[in-house]
Amino acid sequence: GVVRRPAGAEGGLQIPAGGSSVQIPVGGVSVQIPMGGSSVLAGRRLCADSRQMCDGPELMIRAFEIDWARANQEPFRLSLEQDLAKAPPSSVAVARPVTLKATAEITVDITAENTADVTHEITPEIKPEITPEITPEMGEVKEELLYYFTELNAVYGYYCLTERQHDGFVLGKRGFVTLCEAAGLAEPVLRPHLDTIFSSSLQSGAATREQRMRDGLGLEDTLLRFEFMRAVVRIAALLYTTASPGCADLPSSISSLLTSMALSLPPDATEMLSEPDTFRRERLYTSSAAAVIERYAPHLRLIFLAYAAETDDTAGGAAATAHSAWGGGRSPPARSGRGIASAAAARHETMSALLSVHEWIELLVAAGMIYAGVGITQRDTSVYSASADLHPPDRDGLSADTAAILFSASRMQGTDEMRRRDGLTNLTFADFLEAVARLCAYKVLPTAQTIQVAGCTGASHFFEQAKAGALEPGVHPALQRNDEPFMVGRPLPTTPLGEALEVFLPWLLERFGFHVPNDGPPVPPTQLLRAPTVARGLG
Repeated sequence: GVVRRPAGAEGGLQIPAGGSSVQIPVGGVSVQIPMGGSSVLAGRRLCADSRQMCDGPELMIRAFEIDWARANQEPFRLSLEQDLAKAPPSSVAVARPVTLKATAEITVDITAENTADVTHEITPEIKPEITPEITPEMGEVKEELLYYFTELNAVYGYYCLTERQHDGFVLGKRGFVTLCEAAGLAEPVLRPHLDTIFSSSLQSGAATREQRMRDGLGLEDTLLRFEFMRAVVRIAALLYTTASPGCADLPSSISSLLTSMALSLPPDATEMLSEPDTFRRERLYTSSAAAVIERYAPHLRLIFLAYAAETDDTAGGAAATAHSAWGGGRSPPARSGRGIASAAAARHETMSALLSVHEWIELLVAAGMIYAGVGITQRDTSVYSASADLHPPDRDGLSADTAAILFSASRMQGTDEMRRRDGLTNLTFADFLEAVARLCAYKVLPTAQTIQVAGCTGASHFFEQAKAGALEPGVHPALQRNDEPFMVGRPLPTTPLGEALEVFLPWLLERFGFHVPNDGPPVPPTQLLRAPTVARGLG
């Protein structure tokens, strides 16, 4: 298989050597983003597996190739042969060119004779551990899995994060069964086989608790992504052999299964998990957003390091509440492969300080952004009057489930879930800035224009004035008694991200004790530690 890129179709941000700006093609127009050589956003290309500012389809192809090389082992093929022995004979479909969905730039030509690898320039030092010979039948299976890899990755990620096993990026049996039930696979003819398929999909010879925990790969009863890939194929074979409607052969059964699984996801989760580059290209990597982020980055780094630089088992206060929000039970583990001591000693390196999903939720609990309950938060655009009895909406902020999905969408994707586990399960500081930028869509705040008309210094001052009754029509000098009151709400989808961040970031800093003057840079608190839980509210 050869990756072919049309001439001139370069993906990601083009960062000229020694330049002070980056260019990104948006809607056919090259947008200049002012960024110095030390820009935190531009710097993410240095540690991302894609070596670009976006993940891009080439990286996902490479991740798939590594997963497939690990999945397509002899025990798996033998089990699949036994499954298919019960099936009616089917003709071998002709191999066809497959375009990775969501892009028209990268085409992978898959044939029965040439499917062992994909040639491209991404992280050449990472090689699949083995490149097995591909039979025509397995070539078709691989082809179908590649075509639906975006869906497979999104489904796997969603149920990992909402099940909350280990580090949040492995799938336990409970999450696996929940997924199968949501996809309509709980019929009596299928349900008895799910436990067997789950267990047999685990990597043989490396499933002991000690080895998996030592390598940071989860518990012995959890599936890594390549193991989940095996389970998907085995379930598809089961559907095929039981003559399920629309399953003429194994590839079509895989197609039908992954489509059903993807449809089980909430729309907002699907958008974040399937198209993280869309947010980056259309909203994050714009001149206005980059300028605001760059201005507040030094202050946000202090908050990031306060939460990223501690081990999970030494923090108190908000940590206990975050652990409850994360689901209680088994505590999320310490990071694998990179100790906290070395991270503190080498924090100047991009990958030294890393924020886990548990720490991310702990940070949001401390900011008062997490509300009780589960499920995916709908990003509605309701507005509320800023009166003296103003109370936060029932779902101002976001759920722990949504926070975990947002965390996942903000990571630059990795190619190897085993050898580069830390990058897969944690946020770098640049990733954290993207997560914060995504976060502002969930907070009810006044607009910058409303704050200005009200004569306030920021969102916190605005809410203080509202609670004191100073913003009521007939009381505030800008509003007559019969005028409409000042309104607050979440940013509209059409609101430029830079404009929304101008309001949200000062509010967030103030939640952690920063003083944000109207005419100067934010002043950090005397000592910024892991904050105690802040009460939720509009203020």
